[in-house]
Amino acid sequence: MTQINKVPLNKDNVNAALGRFKPPKTQRELSEYLEIDLRSLSRHLNQGRTTKDNLIKMAKFLDCHPDYLSGKSDNDGLRFSDFDGWNYTVHDCVSGLLTLRGFSPRDFSTDDIARISMELFIAIEKYAIQHDIKHSDESEPISDADIAHPVTKRIRIKKGK
Repeated sequence: MTQINKVPLNKDNVNAALGRFKPPKTQRELSEYLEIDLRSLSRHLNQGRTTKDNLIKMAKFLDCHPDYLSGKSDNDGLRFSDFDGWNYTVHDCVSGLLTLRGFSPRDFSTDDIARISMELFIAIEKYAIQHDIKHSDESEPISDADIAHPVTKRIRIKKGK
């Protein structure tokens, strides 16, 4: 039997995000959006685990960051829409690099991961400039504004033109 990798899910944060809307969104609406039955959603919430795909879909539906829904961050002010195409795999990549170097990604906040990501992107950009490597049509170069304000700006990766 194939094991599906599950990620953490914080029931209290999901319910808080549902309640932010006027009128509040329901777990039934969320389960319909996820295309799973209400019983399955309830099981995910009670067990505190779900699939990564479901976590991303929940974040999009509730317009909050996946780290908030998973309980990795208590910052409910980050919105999914703020990331305008932010590729969540960048977070996984940075987490993998941290793990490879002997750090626990859980010891880093969402803002820390964003800063590290930005610094990595800047280093890649500088390397590409030094070695005259051109961008593909699928990516957007880092602007001077992003470099000037790495904490407040987010890397945006276009899905295509």
